[in-house]
Amino acid sequence: MQHSSRSPVSVPVSTDPPLPASAHAAGDLRDVLYRVLDPGVNLGLWQRPAEPTIAQELSPLLASDLPDVRCGTSPASFGDDLSGLLEQQGLEPASFEEHLGEPRQVDVPVLE
Repeated sequence: MQHSSRSPVSVPVSTDPPLPASAHAAGDLRDVLYRVLDPGVNLGLWQRPAEPTIAQELSPLLASDLPDVRCGTSPASFGDDLSGLLEQQGLEPASFEEHLGEPRQVDVPVLE
């Protein structure tokens, strides 16, 4: 067995704080969205629990049965726009009454 005459390689040691195991932060509280402000985090994923009324209405459908519906809206017309989309899909807007308010009434943080 031959020994190498090379000297061991020196590896620089970082003094930076360790990065998280993932550049993604996920959680069931909305505050996880603010983690994108942390160095090394590039995605904050809020995994909200399913709304019972929506889950009940959608439970018989397969994901492939759900259309990709996108449309423009505004704070003033949000409730009417969403009601119209629900009706177009054969759903009863009254089942979603608590979700049809103006978007600014929804408790979502704004990142500035």
